[in-house]
Amino acid sequence: MKLTFTEAVKLGLKRNHQILKTKEKIDSLQLKLEEIKQRDDWELEAGLEGRLVSNNIRTTSRKKMASLELEKTFAKGLTINPELYLKEAELVEDGLSMDNINFAMNLEQQIYPLELGKNQKYYLKTRLRQAKARVKLWQLRQKKVVDWLADYFRLIELKIEEEIEEEKYEIAQRQLKKEEDYQAGVNDRQDILKAKIDLTKAQRYWEETKNDYHKRYRELLQELGLIEAEELEVATNKKFDLESIAKIEIELPSFEDRDELLELATENSKELWIHQLEREQIKQEKEWQENEEEPTVDIAADYNSANDKWQVALNITDKLFNRSNDKLAREELATDLEELDREEHEHLQELKTEIDQLVGEITVNQLKVKEERLRLERSNLELENIKEEFASKDLSQLDYDSELLDVKEDQLDLKRKEQELLLSKYELIKLLGILEF
Repeated sequence: MKLTFTEAVKLGLKRNHQILKTKEKIDSLQLKLEEIKQRDDWELEAGLEGRLVSNNIRTTSRKKMASLELEKTFAKGLTINPELYLKEAELVEDGLSMDNINFAMNLEQQIYPLELGKNQKYYLKTRLRQAKARVKLWQLRQKKVVDWLADYFRLIELKIEEEIEEEKYEIAQRQLKKEEDYQAGVNDRQDILKAKIDLTKAQRYWEETKNDYHKRYRELLQELGLIEAEELEVATNKKFDLESIAKIEIELPSFEDRDELLELATENSKELWIHQLEREQIKQEKEWQENEEEPTVDIAADYNSANDKWQVALNITDKLFNRSNDKLAREELATDLEELDREEHEHLQELKTEIDQLVGEITVNQLKVKEERLRLERSNLELENIKEEFASKDLSQLDYDSELLDVKEDQLDLKRKEQELLLSKYELIKLLGILEF
């Protein structure tokens, strides 16, 4: 089955091994989030114990012989722990009955400072990791599409080069035959050797171009994850637009307005968005750390049906020693925040530098395209004059075909420069963060 480049890229975005690996990480983190959520559901624990002494009589201690215990922790730290149990002594003496089943309940709640439980904190940190992984996937997809486009453009160039080199090889064969048709002489022998050298060189260039084409073709198919039955169409005459794969949702500002480009890149920067999430996370952890340094007040209530009594306790806990760990934790968070500020500043500088480089590259590539178009126009004019010479028999077919090849090479040079210009524009679009799928 033959695929267009657009069709192949859409498959590649689903099959590429790096993209799949990143998706697997996101899915793994999603499973982790679900697991953390489930930790807040009721947890069940059952226990059963029985013992015999040497005279085969079961012991009659007050030990619990069988128990069924549940536990649930809520978002704000409230923990409920109900339990049903049987005592060994009661079971041996009275047998199993509903009256022997005891019920106990434990309630614990931290009332100051009021903060999230450990599961909720872990959930927030894991969600940040997943957000980073999603951004990495978004960036990877963008990079892959532009890289694949560059590889595809190179295949187009190589395919055209292969056709040109094949024609050069055929012309070299004709040139050798022409030299061999002359009567042999010393000078003629040298001309024949030169023609043979040119023929061998033309054949070598043709083989090298074919090998390079097939090597790059296989590499691109592997990157796209195409299977053996799927072929990639390498179209040399089709105009290609990245919007056939992706979309650019807003109108681009002028390439010369670098301040507006920087503002757009900053607004759409996924790195800066992640920095903001990390900043909020650090501030949250700072708040948690400050709460841990405060005296904690919690209330606990216990009920046991065995004696039908409630017990309520108010616990106040404060650290009297080992404050150095708290200080170290605060310093680490402050260091993380400073490092985040530096990374954000560096990223903004990198954006500005890359925009300057790409705008400069686009400007140069535009001039290269203009130059190649003028050169091709001149070659076409020269070809018109050569056609007249060929028509008047002043020029041989061999020489005319050689001149035609020069025009084809100029056409290839123009195509190459146009593709370089297109790629530099897409690199800028990628940097601005406005390339969507």
